Amino acid sequence: LYEHQELALQEIEALRRATPPPHAVLKVFPTATGKSRIVEEDLAGYLATNPTANVLIVGPSLRVVADWVERLEPLGFSLGSTTESQIVVGTYHKLWSLQQEASPEHFSYIVFDEAHHALAPVTRRSLHYWNCDFLIGLTATPERLDNRKLEEVFGSYKTSLTLEEAMKRKIISSIRAYRIETNLSLAEVRFNGKEFVNADLERAIRVDSRNHLIVDVLQEYFNSGEKGIIFCVSVAHAQQMERLLKGQGFSAKAVSGQTRSMDQIVEEFRFGSLQFLCSCDLLNEGWDVPEVEVLVMARPTISKVLYQQQLGRGLRRTERKKELFVLDVVDQYGALARPWSINALFSIPLYVPFGEVGRTYQRGDIIEVLGLSEEVRALIPVDITTFENQYEGHLDEEQAARELYISTSTLKNWVTKGEVQADLTLPLGRRRLHYFRPESLEEIRSIKGLTVHDDETLKEDFFAFIAEKSYTFSFKMVFMLSMLKHADSYGETQIDTVLEEYRSFYQRRLVAGLPVDRPSCIYTREYLDDQVSLKRNMLANPFEKFERKRFVHYVKDLSLIGFNPILFESLSNEDRKNISALLRTHLAEYYQELGGLADELL
Repeated sequence: LYEHQELALQEIEALRRATPPPHAVLKVFPTATGKSRIVEEDLAGYLATNPTANVLIVGPSLRVVADWVERLEPLGFSLGSTTESQIVVGTYHKLWSLQQEASPEHFSYIVFDEAHHALAPVTRRSLHYWNCDFLIGLTATPERLDNRKLEEVFGSYKTSLTLEEAMKRKIISSIRAYRIETNLSLAEVRFNGKEFVNADLERAIRVDSRNHLIVDVLQEYFNSGEKGIIFCVSVAHAQQMERLLKGQGFSAKAVSGQTRSMDQIVEEFRFGSLQFLCSCDLLNEGWDVPEVEVLVMARPTISKVLYQQQLGRGLRRTERKKELFVLDVVDQYGALARPWSINALFSIPLYVPFGEVGRTYQRGDIIEVLGLSEEVRALIPVDITTFENQYEGHLDEEQAARELYISTSTLKNWVTKGEVQADLTLPLGRRRLHYFRPESLEEIRSIKGLTVHDDETLKEDFFAFIAEKSYTFSFKMVFMLSMLKHADSYGETQIDTVLEEYRSFYQRRLVAGLPVDRPSCIYTREYLDDQVSLKRNMLANPFEKFERKRFVHYVKDLSLIGFNPILFESLSNEDRKNISALLRTHLAEYYQELGGLADELL
């Protein structure tokens, strides 16, 4: 064991000795530094003392699940996906589905891998169901894009090992950085304050000259079978890179969430002749292939979390692989949205091609890399500022508006009129992006007479929102009636069930020869028959109005739609009946001049 692993195990044991269960801990270490090994060792000791204890281990994907099964088989306990096994291993869905067959006390020990996902509403509520003695979360990236804190689930934690320290101790591969610099300008690519707008980015990035430049560099330096991943903007970009690589004699495969036979492709990548995977949003986390020697960052990102996740795919150190080559594709950026790079991540202001991270170079030093010896002739200054580190802690318009419990357009209007002040205003073409320090929100509340809206006010806020009767179309009323009708005892249901109830209301009006809605409504007979478009519209319009107020949530992976657990628990059966009755009254009034609302259409 490494020192940080032994220390982590000692801390867990000290916690058990100091206080009675239940215990919850979060272990934060860089990718490839052996987080799973900590659990293996602790679990072996725990089961030696508690040989009949039941264990649940959950992760984000089937690939992560398979890795855990392989790791734990030597322990000698029964492993499986049902409660018939002593150690149950599965995806996050298990936290929810096993509630139908096991009591809250069934599992004594629960492991939550990639723990930054634990704050998702359904996942968090599912975790609360289980009354385990010990809960441990593992993650390399505790920061979340929504700025919520993992302390809410796991309590306080500390990061005792950095990437730099892990490299110095030779726990992970050392990193050598190379910058592929292009003349492509991304200055006009929009971004939403958190990330580039993907449609704009794809249009800008899919340029033959840029992609050819990447292939030329790979041809020059990595034509001896080194395994690599190219992170791409879109499926089309990944497919284009595959074609160009194959055209130069490389073995390559584009992969995405739509790719079938991934296990077979990974086997060919690890042990066969497949040299490069061109990935679109697939290999960012929970994917461990030690053979990866080359990462090409062909997808610029403003998100430090995403960049670190992608970097983590190549950090595993092996007997054969001691170094990881990271190729940052560096385009021309405006003064505003600068993405992450190796130099930015490690605060290295002077660039040396294929220089090793953590080493300070001088002119005349010799770099030995890829079988070559090169003299350092220049130390090249590079801009290491990124949008995220320059304006860390600021809330964008959307985040600030949600905290203030108003619409984004209302906040923008107040700023434009000078009624409130943004802490930071940045130009982007003809637009202006406004940012706010968290402490400034209280001043805005004071100026505009706003009250704080939190979990304590959810029920009151929900009733007030329904009572507003603010309806451009009937969508919100029909959607919420469908939710209330089909919600189970947890306030959840399948999204397709709600969609069918929602759609059938409007289809019944058509059958009855009544107007679907106001003349400008897009719900034609053809539109209602298009389930994909209708679902997209339902999520974008009525659902989003309730979701931004924190009343409902959608879990895409499970196809679940549900009420905020805190809100639903506060609603009595009588409350739900009263809300349904009020919505039916609103609906009848809405349709009074549109042919009426027959009882059978409710």
